[in-house]
Amino acid sequence: MISMPEVYWLLIAALALVSLALIKRRRIPMLSTLLVFSSIFSVQFNLEQSYVESERQNVNLTMTRELGSIAHKVTGIVGAHMAAVEGLAAYLSTQPELSDAAFNEFAAGIFARQPYMINVAAAPDLVVSRIYPLRGNEAALGLNYLEHNEQRDAVLRARDSDQPVLAGPLRLVQGGWALIGRLPVYVEGAGGERRFWGIVSATLDARKIFAAAGLSARGADHQLAVRGTDGRGAAGGVFFGSPGVFESPGVVTLPVSVASGEWLMAARVSDPAGLARGVWFLRILALVLAGGWLLALEQRQRIRNDKRYYERKLLDSEQLLQEAGRLAKVGGWKLDGKAELVHFSEQFAEMLHMPNAESASRSEVVSMLSRRHREELKNAVQRCFTHAQPFDVELPIERSTPMQWMRIIGNPVTRNGRVLEVIGAIQDVTERREFIETIQRQATRDLLTGLPNRHQFDAFLAREIAHAARNSQRVAVLFIDLDEFKSVNDNLGHGGGDELLIEAAERIRSCVRKSDIVARLSGDEFAVILPDVTNRNAASVVAAKIVASMNQPFDIRERHIFSSASVGVALYPEDGTDAETLLINADQAMYEVKKSIRNDFTFFNRELQRRSEERHGLFNKLSLAVAERRLEVFYQPIVPLDGSGQISCEALIRWRDGDSWIAPDSFIPLAEETGLITEIDRFALEEATAFSERLRASGLEPPALSVNVSPRVFFDRAGELARWVERVKLCAERADLTVEITERLLTQDTPHATVVLEQLRASGVKIAIDDFGTGYSSLSYLARFPVDTLKIDGFFVGKLPGETSAVTLTETILSLGHKLNLRLVAEGVETAAQLQFLEARGCHSAQGYLLSRPLPEDEFSNWLLAYRESGDQWNPVLARSAG
Repeated sequence: MISMPEVYWLLIAALALVSLALIKRRRIPMLSTLLVFSSIFSVQFNLEQSYVESERQNVNLTMTRELGSIAHKVTGIVGAHMAAVEGLAAYLSTQPELSDAAFNEFAAGIFARQPYMINVAAAPDLVVSRIYPLRGNEAALGLNYLEHNEQRDAVLRARDSDQPVLAGPLRLVQGGWALIGRLPVYVEGAGGERRFWGIVSATLDARKIFAAAGLSARGADHQLAVRGTDGRGAAGGVFFGSPGVFESPGVVTLPVSVASGEWLMAARVSDPAGLARGVWFLRILALVLAGGWLLALEQRQRIRNDKRYYERKLLDSEQLLQEAGRLAKVGGWKLDGKAELVHFSEQFAEMLHMPNAESASRSEVVSMLSRRHREELKNAVQRCFTHAQPFDVELPIERSTPMQWMRIIGNPVTRNGRVLEVIGAIQDVTERREFIETIQRQATRDLLTGLPNRHQFDAFLAREIAHAARNSQRVAVLFIDLDEFKSVNDNLGHGGGDELLIEAAERIRSCVRKSDIVARLSGDEFAVILPDVTNRNAASVVAAKIVASMNQPFDIRERHIFSSASVGVALYPEDGTDAETLLINADQAMYEVKKSIRNDFTFFNRELQRRSEERHGLFNKLSLAVAERRLEVFYQPIVPLDGSGQISCEALIRWRDGDSWIAPDSFIPLAEETGLITEIDRFALEEATAFSERLRASGLEPPALSVNVSPRVFFDRAGELARWVERVKLCAERADLTVEITERLLTQDTPHATVVLEQLRASGVKIAIDDFGTGYSSLSYLARFPVDTLKIDGFFVGKLPGETSAVTLTETILSLGHKLNLRLVAEGVETAAQLQFLEARGCHSAQGYLLSRPLPEDEFSNWLLAYRESGDQWNPVLARSAG
């Protein structure tokens, strides 16, 4: 990290480099620059040195006074306590046999006057025998100083020197840090000689004394330290502060006399807080003066250079503006105080195609506008002159071919509050206007048919509803959906589908009035707004015309294409009072036509609404049931009739809502339509496979398993479909699996379905066509698809053996299956006669209520066990139960 002095020298270096660059470019004189730089920075350096030295001397003087104050306090506190103890020592020298009570009484008097005293002790022969106060100091009794390393030296010094010694600071035996005053006691012997009696010690609280003297205070700009343990001065150890203080440069020291010894106090002084500010003030002032001088000189030279430069460029700029105006299609003009055109540029004349530009006038320009736009421009100019109000308008020049749009901008030139003239510009904005119109058209119009889109339709419908509400009128909304439009896309491609949509839009428009609104909502869905319809019959006429028109063949790419329309009608205010409700109800009405007869129209009614609400409620409950996995799987046996013993079963979804069962015919079509069927099929596949494994684990050989798969699964996104295929493959490894598909899949996406089915077939999965015979598929699909089984629809089986057509069709399917080597299963077998008919004609297996209803897991397990145990006797048993 760069320090502040380094920053200062970097700034000086930068200033020097700038000066050299300016000198090199001859923007400033070299001699003057060197003279000013040397003068400024030499003066700054001398002032800085004087200032720093003065400030540091002031700080040292202040610190010396502070140390003297502290030393005086320490000397006074310690001296007072030592004097008190000297009285006790003198008393003991005359009364060496002093009793404990007398000792305690004398010591108590000392304590009353000395606040920092911890205890007073007497040690005859250097062994502590008396101490006051005793409580808390019991550990000191019996202490032999000669055996205590920390205290022995100070005690011997006091004895040998016959002088008081201040020992410590040191840790006491009884705990805490203290200073200990040692005073030797001598008594007069029998022969008059002086004899060493012992030591009197006064223990002082070191921390309290330091705090009272101010030693504990630490300033932000200095640090204190004290050395001289046991009063040995510079030879003693450091007992307060950091030893590094004594080694610091510029340290302030002061000796302090304590007892017969000495302490040495030291203070490390930092530069005062204001020192750096003062130094940097001088430095910045020098830099500013030097930089300001360079700037002033350079600025003066620049002004002279700029003047010459702009004089040279003035002519070039005028030519450039003329060229830029031509490229940007911008021209200039000026009106005088009488609103007469007194000046305009060449671009102005070119854009307005004025051949005689020299004599052009304001009236000539205005004549190019329509009457309405003339008034608009006139009013704008008048406000500009009257109120000094600028204007910015876009007006069409209708005299030009094709029509141009001009943006005219005017700004007043005022003096003393009066408009003298108006100066402005004119710009050709034709391309921008066309671009904006294109964007607006794309935002509100369907790009294929040119009709209003869904957004614009909603706005129109809301407007017509508001108008009808004010005038007590009716509005009809027709929701139109083309029938079989997907097959047109599949066979002719999206290009052919687009042609059909364009032609359909034209036909719908031809069936309505000019005041009616036709829109394309999305895909093959259109809508019509019929404002101010007098009754339902008027809407019926239009709807019937649309149905009839759409029922005619379309000529698309030299082919006749048939695509009828289903139309739903809703009326304001009977069927809804807002745009969204009306459109939803018209859509519901259309849906009723779509799912029944198609190629027709119907009006919305409350019954449709009721059924729609029921359907919506059923969908919500079904979605929750699927999410919470509350559906159940039942199993219906598929019994062999050919003696092969190949028993199998079909997994069927059942749904119990509370205490009642919901019929599959009610929720399976809804699931197909909404896409829930794919999740239901996955659930059935996983549950049935797990049930098959449970049967095997219980010791009962599971039958082959058939699972229905909706065609919607095959049209999932590539990733979803790939995961589904992998799931089926895994299930096929755990069970003998057959996937049942409908004929509809074969007609919707043959190449795509073929690839997926062949992948499954390669993994051991069998393929069965369910409800065969009722769809629209060609028999050629049987040869092209990897099919293993045909399941004859129960519609034919239910009419056997009495109805001739059913017999013929069933026998044909059976014969076809035999020749193609396919396994044949009859669905919906309910009578013994049907079973005998099928068995006699070689049908391999049968399925139906005669054999068993769909059963839950436990009942199917019992049925399977009974079937296994009956063996060859099962059919006679069945016949008897049927009779």
